[in-house]
Amino acid sequence: MLSGSPLSNIVRYSILIFFAEFFQAFYNIADTFIVGRFLGMEALAAVGSTRSLYVFVFGFAIGLCNGTTIILAQRFGENFCVINEGVRKSAATCLFIITVFAILLTIILSPLIKPVLTLMNTPLEIYTMAVDYVSIIFYFMCVTFFANILNSFLYAIGNSRVPFIILIISSLLNIILDILFISIFKMGVKGAASATVIAQAVNLLLVFVYIYKRHRELLPFSFAHSVPSVFSVVYLKEELKAHLPLGLTMALQQSIIEAGNILVQAATNVLGTVAVAAVATAQRIRQVNLMPFFSLMRGVTTFTAQNYGAGQLTRVRQGMKAACVLGIAMALIMGAANFIWGEAASSLFIAGAGSSTDVVAFNTAREAVRLSGLYLRYVGASLFILAIMLNFRGATQGLGKKMAPTLCSIMETAMSILTAFILIPAFGYECAAMANPLSWLASAVPVIWNYAVWIRAKSFKKSHE
Repeated sequence: MLSGSPLSNIVRYSILIFFAEFFQAFYNIADTFIVGRFLGMEALAAVGSTRSLYVFVFGFAIGLCNGTTIILAQRFGENFCVINEGVRKSAATCLFIITVFAILLTIILSPLIKPVLTLMNTPLEIYTMAVDYVSIIFYFMCVTFFANILNSFLYAIGNSRVPFIILIISSLLNIILDILFISIFKMGVKGAASATVIAQAVNLLLVFVYIYKRHRELLPFSFAHSVPSVFSVVYLKEELKAHLPLGLTMALQQSIIEAGNILVQAATNVLGTVAVAAVATAQRIRQVNLMPFFSLMRGVTTFTAQNYGAGQLTRVRQGMKAACVLGIAMALIMGAANFIWGEAASSLFIAGAGSSTDVVAFNTAREAVRLSGLYLRYVGASLFILAIMLNFRGATQGLGKKMAPTLCSIMETAMSILTAFILIPAFGYECAAMANPLSWLASAVPVIWNYAVWIRAKSFKKSHE
């Protein structure tokens, strides 16, 4: 990423991340389709009602992985894309941090599942299924943590192709296991959760084998490293000081956001099973909307980190401008698709929406489809705000900034709290559909301001040299 057109670099890196996330979303959509069609609306609502809870935890994991590996990407760029001792130390530190947090969170959070779901106002008719689903996911969260950090290693050194291929394999396996466990073995929502855990375990195994064979120097326990140097107190102290603040900053950003989403989910749960099913369906489709923008942000973060580490600040600015133009263009296309096909897509996931044999079930399903389509129209109209906000967030993260991305998350959460406690109780479902757009608007302010200040400072310094 240190030569060639900034736009082509970002697009080339981002596009494989996009396709990887597409297959992840394809699995999630297939999972929603299978659960909704084979198990019914209540099971669909049960799985959907837990989404904000497990995304809260795994958002923390993803943020921790992405944040700690920023240092790895910067060191990789500083040394002309060579894995040297600094990069190896960074990799070892990242693995140490992830191991500690994975164990701690499993021990702390697993016993809290039932109390939290109760506090989230989970409807009684879906409560047991919700507990069954999220319990399996949480008991095996270590698998997801380690799969994420190893994939993040490859992204940090500019290899997005292999994680893409591995994710295709694990996503297809996930779908096959979903069908097997739900429709044949009749395991219910437990089958959906078990399929997810097994697919993540396969992802972890495949990425570990690849790194062991091709980039063994990234593994601290390989023969290229001595165990004492990895665990020395001086080594850990200095490396943790460099990695942990960025890792925790990005992890807390994700968790702060999802804490707000949990409150929005709790407020939505009060509106009943139909509203919960509608939101669950819309959020799966919305995930397809969001993928290109989060993929682009990952590309901007890595591009910025590597070029900033190499001292190529002009390329950082050029890359940012190109990413914003591309993001707005994608937002217009995705937004139009939401308005045109939102309800039609939603009807595919909700059993009974296309049948009139049971009038009550048909009307209930059609109402869920209508509400899901409304949600998607609000999202579609505001995707351009998301595109701009995420690009600026990615750039500030790649520069190693901590405060602005954190303020971004705090603003997003503050708007979610406002929506959950004031807007949804006062105005109902429409405000649940507006929760994301309002949050994106609020969170754009600090990162745009911080990036503008950085640009002005660098321009002023250059003009006085």
